[in-house]
Amino acid sequence: MVARDITLPLDRDEAWACLTEPEQLEDWFAERAELELREGGSAAFTLAGGGRRRGVVEEVVPGERLAFWWWEPAPEGDDAVPDAPGSRVEFVLDAVPGGTRITVREAATGPLALAG
Repeated sequence: MVARDITLPLDRDEAWACLTEPEQLEDWFAERAELELREGGSAAFTLAGGGRRRGVVEEVVPGERLAFWWWEPAPEGDDAVPDAPGSRVEFVLDAVPGGTRITVREAATGPLALAG
C-alpha cells in the first residue's frame, strides 16, 4: 500500500477540480486523461513515457472522495476489464487551515499485492 498526504493552498472545490477535470489532470498527472465522473464510469490515462492505464470509477463524493480501480491494459490494444484490476486508488479531501489536505492511497490487488 502506498499512502501520502499533501496540503494544497486551495479550497476544496479547487482541489476537487484538480483531481477530476481532465484538463487539470493533464497539467500534473497524465499526458492525456479521460474520466467519466460517476460510479461505474470509465477512466483512461496516458502517462509520461507512454504508459497507459484503464480504469473504472468506484466512488464519487463531490469535494470529498474519489476512488477508482485501474490497471495496465492487455497488449495489442485489448482494453477488456481484467479478472483482477491492478490497484485501487482513493483520494480523500479535507479542509484544513490554509487549504485542502489530500490523502492518496493506492493498494494493489491480486497477484500485484502478493508481489509487493
